[in-house]
Amino acid sequence: MLRHLIRRGLAIALFSLLPLSLTAAGDSDFLLITVTKIIDGDSVNGKTVRLRLHGIDAPEMGQECHDRNGAIYDCGIEAKSYLETMIHIGSQIKCDVVDIDRYRRIVARCQYHQNDRPYDISKAMVANGWALAYRRYSKDYVTEEQDAQKSKKGVWQGRFTPPEIWRRQ
Repeated sequence: MLRHLIRRGLAIALFSLLPLSLTAAGDSDFLLITVTKIIDGDSVNGKTVRLRLHGIDAPEMGQECHDRNGAIYDCGIEAKSYLETMIHIGSQIKCDVVDIDRYRRIVARCQYHQNDRPYDISKAMVANGWALAYRRYSKDYVTEEQDAQKSKKGVWQGRFTPPEIWRRQ
């Protein structure tokens, strides 16, 4: 109950501070965010809000990976491109605020709608191999990561350094 109240309070505070970017979605804890920019495979911007997708860690822009043949490619660009296939500039995503990170971004579980069905954006990114389950913060997408690895999807087609380690290097 306390966690719910804290999340609800956080959502209300964000809504009151950022009325141009966020729209209350009824009586729930969800917010609708109009996408103005896709930063990379796990971050997007609204009009005046920066958002980080909860539970995943995507390759960074400029991060090099190796494909199944050993050829080098920018897996950060590929992750961003995959996210762009799901959400587009001007589209609205429905987000459940989880936290605020150290960079003052909203950390949220977000959905997009296709054919009147909701899809978990983070789940799709991990299931298709363009993000890893960010186990430090969540175990939500571990099964999807294992399935993507077995199927050699996305970054799992070849060799790569996990984004968290790549950032430290």
